Amino acid sequence: MKTRPSSFVLCAVVSSMAALFLSRPVLGQSAEVAAGTFTSQSLGGGEWQYNITLANKSPVNNADTTIGTFWFSWAPGQDYMQAVPTNIQAPTGWADKITGLGNSTDGSAIQYVAMSGDLLMAGKSLSGFIFDSTETPTQLFGPSPLFQNQTETTSAAYTQGPFSDSTTVGDVFIVTPASVMNGGGGSGNTGGSGGSTGGGGGGVSGVPLPAASWQVIAAFIGFGLVVGGKKVKKYMMA
Repeated sequence: MKTRPSSFVLCAVVSSMAALFLSRPVLGQSAEVAAGTFTSQSLGGGEWQYNITLANKSPVNNADTTIGTFWFSWAPGQDYMQAVPTNIQAPTGWADKITGLGNSTDGSAIQYVAMSGDLLMAGKSLSGFIFDSTETPTQLFGPSPLFQNQTETTSAAYTQGPFSDSTTVGDVFIVTPASVMNGGGGSGNTGGSGGSTGGGGGGVSGVPLPAASWQVIAAFIGFGLVVGGKKVKKYMMA
């Protein structure tokens, strides 16, 4: 009588681990859902002013769905704007600062952080995230040459202060033009990248972000299932 090979036992163990893992809530995963749009205005002399409206589109209102940090043109370890922004303004109750090296290897970003009593609650929106830049709307909503041509308006949100929750794909989004019109640089209109449609929310970022721990575990389990399954099939056909 044949005995079951160790690979068969390994497959069974991995399958049990996968079932147990998938049935449990993911610890540290944020539930807030952020989106944003921007408008632009030509100031003349190659300067543009941008005003961003941030929206909290979380379906429920609790401590895990507030937005206390809005980090514009940034994802973990990556600052996307080619030009250093100037004349930065923040809504009442929010503070701002420029991040990034602002050189040929790392661009610039703006970190906006709310005071404890001014968090953006679910279902609410807030405008007044303002800055000036020499980048045209087409450039701002276009690919950044600094990090694999990622869209420059890729941004991140946290429930409270910076890094107060795990930045997963759901926290990283793209701020879109409030309206897209033909033109862009020098026309006074909001330019788009490839005729993209703006308004109403952000998109999921395609940037290769550092994987959260649960994503790494899930990938390992999936690999174990595939390898173990192939060995089981070979065993049963023997």
